Amino acid sequence: MATPEQILAVRIETGDTDQPLPVMSDDEIGYFIDKNNGSIPRATIDTAKSLLFKLSYRTDETVDIPEYSTRELVSEI
Repeated sequence: MATPEQILAVRIETGDTDQPLPVMSDDEIGYFIDKNNGSIPRATIDTAKSLLFKLSYRTDETVDIPEYSTRELVSEI
Protein backbone atom coordinates (compact mmCIF):
# COMPACT_ATOMS: atom_id res chain seq x y z
CA MET A 1 0.00 0.00 0.00
CA ALA A 2 1.32 3.43 -0.97
CA THR A 3 2.36 5.75 1.83
CA PRO A 4 1.37 9.43 1.97
CA GLU A 5 5.04 10.32 1.40
CA GLN A 6 5.14 8.27 -1.81
CA ILE A 7 1.91 9.85 -3.05
CA LEU A 8 3.27 13.32 -2.30
CA ALA A 9 6.49 12.49 -4.15
CA VAL A 10 4.53 11.50 -7.27
CA ARG A 11 2.35 14.61 -6.97
CA ILE A 12 5.44 16.83 -6.82
CA GLU A 13 7.06 15.04 -9.77
CA THR A 14 3.93 15.42 -11.92
CA GLY A 15 3.07 18.94 -10.77
CA ASP A 16 -0.36 17.90 -9.48
CA THR A 17 0.03 19.94 -6.31
CA ASP A 18 -3.10 22.11 -6.34
CA GLN A 19 -4.48 21.28 -2.88
CA PRO A 20 -8.10 22.38 -3.31
CA LEU A 21 -8.59 20.62 -6.65
CA PRO A 22 -6.00 18.01 -7.65
CA VAL A 23 -6.42 16.29 -11.02
CA MET A 24 -5.52 12.83 -9.70
CA SER A 25 -6.92 11.33 -6.50
CA ASP A 26 -4.68 9.77 -3.87
CA ASP A 27 -6.22 6.38 -4.69
CA GLU A 28 -5.32 6.74 -8.37
CA ILE A 29 -1.73 7.67 -7.56
CA GLY A 30 -1.58 4.90 -4.97
CA TYR A 31 -2.66 2.41 -7.62
CA PHE A 32 0.25 3.38 -9.86
CA ILE A 33 2.70 3.18 -6.96
CA ASP A 34 1.44 -0.29 -6.01
CA LYS A 35 1.40 -1.41 -9.67
CA ASN A 36 5.06 -0.43 -9.97
CA ASN A 37 6.13 -2.08 -6.69
CA GLY A 38 6.83 1.24 -4.98
CA SER A 39 9.01 2.64 -7.77
CA ILE A 40 8.39 6.40 -7.69
CA PRO A 41 9.95 7.08 -11.13
CA ARG A 42 7.80 4.42 -12.82
CA ALA A 43 4.68 5.45 -10.91
CA THR A 44 5.35 9.05 -11.93
CA ILE A 45 5.45 8.09 -15.61
CA ASP A 46 2.16 6.16 -15.36
CA THR A 47 0.54 8.97 -13.36
CA ALA A 48 1.73 11.59 -15.85
CA LYS A 49 0.26 9.59 -18.76
CA SER A 50 -3.07 9.33 -16.97
CA LEU A 51 -2.97 12.99 -15.96
CA LEU A 52 -2.36 14.10 -19.54
CA PHE A 53 -5.17 11.88 -20.76
CA LYS A 54 -7.57 13.41 -18.23
CA LEU A 55 -6.52 16.96 -19.06
CA SER A 56 -6.96 16.34 -22.78
CA TYR A 57 -10.67 15.79 -22.19
CA ARG A 58 -11.16 19.10 -20.40
CA THR A 59 -12.70 21.22 -23.12
CA ASP A 60 -14.40 23.76 -20.88
CA GLU A 61 -11.35 25.98 -20.66
CA THR A 62 -10.41 28.44 -23.38
CA VAL A 63 -7.55 30.81 -23.87
CA ASP A 64 -8.06 34.13 -25.60
CA ILE A 65 -5.10 35.04 -27.78
CA PRO A 66 -5.27 38.56 -29.16
CA GLU A 67 -4.70 38.89 -32.89
CA TYR A 68 -2.29 41.48 -34.24
CA SER A 69 -1.74 42.48 -37.79
CA THR A 70 1.81 42.68 -39.10
CA ARG A 71 1.45 46.46 -39.35
CA GLU A 72 0.56 46.73 -35.63
CA LEU A 73 3.53 44.61 -34.65
CA VAL A 74 5.94 46.63 -36.78
CA SER A 75 4.66 49.94 -35.39
CA GLU A 76 5.32 48.72 -31.84
CA ILE A 77 8.97 48.02 -32.64
